[in-house]
Amino acid sequence: MKVFEALHVARVFEETDQFDLIHSHFDFLPLMWSRLVATLMVATIHGFSSAGILAAYRAYDDRVHYVAISMADRRPDLTYVAMIHHGIDLDAFPYRPNPDPDGHVLFFGRIHPDKGAADAIEIARIAEGPIR
Repeated sequence: MKVFEALHVARVFEETDQFDLIHSHFDFLPLMWSRLVATLMVATIHGFSSAGILAAYRAYDDRVHYVAISMADRRPDLTYVAMIHHGIDLDAFPYRPNPDPDGHVLFFGRIHPDKGAADAIEIARIAEGPIR
């Protein structure tokens, strides 16, 4: 609900004197307060929910330091200070075509169409196993 999102962001900015840095993962909403405080702000952009919100990122490009999660997610008209990839070390989790029959499917991520939760549910269904 937008009311609770706005209350959450407002509280952070009301308490900025306690922070050296605000690091936001919260889409565009916190950008709007960035010029009202002296505290530095970094925003990791996890993708753009719509083309319409690009205007907000452009408007605060001179104030907020942007971090991209991949080259594909970068916009040429925004200034980025870093790129930090998502992910896990796949070598630490080798694929096993014949899993233990007591095994399960693990989904780790937020529930969003781009994150693959539906794929994980379908894999668990086909494997006739539980999902966590």
